[in-house]
Amino acid sequence: SRRLCGQACGWCIGDAFAEPPPESPWRPLERLPWNTSLAYFEEHHKQKHVPVIFEGWLKQTKTAEWDLQKLLEVCGDREVRFAERRAFTLEQILDQLGEGLLRVVVDRVTRLVWNTTFADALQESLASCTLNDLIARFEEWNTRESSPANFPSLLNYLLHPPSINDMKLEELCPNLLDDAVLPRWARHGLKSCNRGDRRFEPSVFIEAHGSRAYPAHQHGADLTHGFQVLISGAKRVVLWPYSEREKLSPVLRSITTEKHDEIYLAEGIHHRFDQFPAMARAEGWEGTLEAGDLLFVPSIGIHVFESVGTSVGLRFGNHDESSVKFGEELLRAGSSAVPERLMRILKKLEFEEPVKAADVLLTDLVVERGCA
Repeated sequence: SRRLCGQACGWCIGDAFAEPPPESPWRPLERLPWNTSLAYFEEHHKQKHVPVIFEGWLKQTKTAEWDLQKLLEVCGDREVRFAERRAFTLEQILDQLGEGLLRVVVDRVTRLVWNTTFADALQESLASCTLNDLIARFEEWNTRESSPANFPSLLNYLLHPPSINDMKLEELCPNLLDDAVLPRWARHGLKSCNRGDRRFEPSVFIEAHGSRAYPAHQHGADLTHGFQVLISGAKRVVLWPYSEREKLSPVLRSITTEKHDEIYLAEGIHHRFDQFPAMARAEGWEGTLEAGDLLFVPSIGIHVFESVGTSVGLRFGNHDESSVKFGEELLRAGSSAVPERLMRILKKLEFEEPVKAADVLLTDLVVERGCA
């Protein structure tokens, strides 16, 4: 563990619980009606960096016509690339392990426990297949029960089946992209609107039961608010303020993703307080995102998701006038993830005026991905 986080952390304690995990210290994620007022959202959530779920939001849009079965019928034969971000992290870990005795020992352990090695997992992450083939593999994996023992460390995440992770929806299924929408209050931001605008070019995540697209992490490298829409399945989620990062066993910054996200070892989904006792003192929120829900993830929050059943979700990223403020807050808090070049660019951009707080969140305010 010292090779990854610079200190003895949860990996040194063992996998089994001596007794059941303690009751969670975190607050439940607030679940609001899909037509909650914008004024309430701005005052109680966005301005305070507090995540929130809008129940059944997707059912108000034409995206509700989609589920996993329709996705396979329409786009099942398309080639998918998955785990590109995972591959980058695997390469960093292999570099840390080197080619000596430590690598030999770790390879033997991972073969014994997971019947694979980091090198094998890397090759799998770089492979490609059709969406139909990938879901068939997921169905076999889904017979396993997710439990606290499944994720005692970052190793478990990296050696689970690869998932479709942050792939552009346009590349996977253009038909679904045509039906992908988000609230107008979420789309305000840059005055310019182009094909590369992440508000209207969502990424897609498809994961097997008990798997994760990524370990606990924070998007300091792009400073976007995240709007997660779940189409199928469900996801357990835990989120923490960035100020709690030192209690979550941060990984060495030399091990990251190609987007330079910050990664954390602490296992929050299954309350591994036996391995990460400092995590029990961290402020946070937890809950379950269900099919049809919309989740707001503040741009400077740390978060982790775990799939319940095979899940299909979309993520819209959004820059607005608060992105600069949040970036400066991260830098003051000691973040090494915020690129100075990004901050210079954001400070030069011109943003739209926010939607008036008198408007409701979703009634007649759902817009397509274009610039209408």
